[in-house]
Amino acid sequence: MQIQCDKCGKKLVIPDEKIPANTHVAISCPQCKNRISLSVEKTDRKEGSLESVSLKRVSGKQAQDRDIYSHDYDDSVLDLYEDGMTAAIVITDDRTLAERIGRAIEELKYRSVPAFTSRDAIGKLRLHQFDLLIMNDNFEDMSIENNPIMKYLNHLSMSVRRRMFVTLISEEFKTMDELMAFALSVDLIINMKDIEKIAVILKHAISAHEKFYKVFTDTLAEIGYA
Repeated sequence: MQIQCDKCGKKLVIPDEKIPANTHVAISCPQCKNRISLSVEKTDRKEGSLESVSLKRVSGKQAQDRDIYSHDYDDSVLDLYEDGMTAAIVITDDRTLAERIGRAIEELKYRSVPAFTSRDAIGKLRLHQFDLLIMNDNFEDMSIENNPIMKYLNHLSMSVRRRMFVTLISEEFKTMDELMAFALSVDLIINMKDIEKIAVILKHAISAHEKFYKVFTDTLAEIGYA
């Protein structure tokens, strides 16, 4: 789907599947910051196909009347489509922790995108396929079992989920506890005591993860399902 800013003419291409159908979205132009309000609706043609999604520009007053900002996405995520960077989303309500993690993963050539609320995080996850997700296990003072982010991840298709390396920052569980990570449906656990070594731990764990799945992904590529 191609969107063009009506102020500066900047064009932005966003995958159709990343824009929720039958809803309203508001985005900002990454170049001039002009607000673009869109109504996304499915037509009667083949449901779920690219042709079935249409965009309608919505005026400022209509945007307010129809709660256009129910899916209000961050400019930093839109910029990723221009840069083509490897991206990581850091989900925590601790801004100091987000900055520490952000600096560490930038050493691994990830662009860090912070999210400080569940709504913010899920909105960004809908819009972009992140390569790495890092979240603390007491996010928004909820247990990991009741965490809306984990519920969202657990409902993703396997083809999408396996491309995202999910890391849990924990006060309770030990670093690289593989059994607990499996039980919690994450790829890696890092204890807060080891947060200063997060770049080294992630580099090792992601490398091992990629090697483990290499045969599987190569086979999928050969038969055309990757």
